[in-house]
Amino acid sequence: MSSNKSEINFKDKKYLLYILGLMIVAAIGLSIVNLFKQDEKKPLNQSGADIFPVNQTADAKQQSYLVEKGPSLRENDQVIGNREAALKIFVYEDYNDVFSAESAKNINSLINKNGSKLAFVFRPYVGSESKSVQATFALDCAAKNDKWEAMRMAIFNGLEKAPENVEAGQELFYYADSIGLNKDEFISCLTNAQKSGRIEELQAEINDYKIQGSPTLFINEEIILGARPLKDYVDSNGDTIEGLETVIERLLK
Repeated sequence: MSSNKSEINFKDKKYLLYILGLMIVAAIGLSIVNLFKQDEKKPLNQSGADIFPVNQTADAKQQSYLVEKGPSLRENDQVIGNREAALKIFVYEDYNDVFSAESAKNINSLINKNGSKLAFVFRPYVGSESKSVQATFALDCAAKNDKWEAMRMAIFNGLEKAPENVEAGQELFYYADSIGLNKDEFISCLTNAQKSGRIEELQAEINDYKIQGSPTLFINEEIILGARPLKDYVDSNGDTIEGLETVIERLLK
């Protein structure tokens, strides 16, 4: 009888150890899952590079992020506003992207309101489509004739409302003519072999700053992703987010 009882106790202990082992394995599994969930909640920019939330204001979340490395002004940059302004906003925009066109309208409003206090610095974000590349080249050609700003707005306006009676693929020539560029010179400029390394140069810069979408704005040490509205707005989570006007007012202070 005693041997049977000892054998039962041994089996009971062995069973408890087995259950304890399963519980430990389950606990480790849950910890791993929670780590992944926490990683998913980290704010990331579109490239997946680490970025850090800026402190929330009393009235609205800034929903912008601090970056370790941002662009600086170059002599050949296209600038609208006051080039000497302390507050410089670097705008990476795709000239074949309706969101960049929407952002351009908001930026124009800010320029009209605070042009003497701000410098908007524009650089191309070249998308994967050939139209994005050709539009970038067209702006380079227009810049040689001091028509960069006019060409930029013509292209963006055309994205929102395509010009009538213009054959597909001929839009850039139409825009060039509409702003007074010489057609033959414009065509020659677009096909210039010296542009062969231009896209590689732009892409290297985009990769250097870890930009993965357009439009992207660098303001001081902050980065704003996407076409941010002018006014504060409520997002899908019910949070009030700073509009561009609020961002600029905060940074000008």
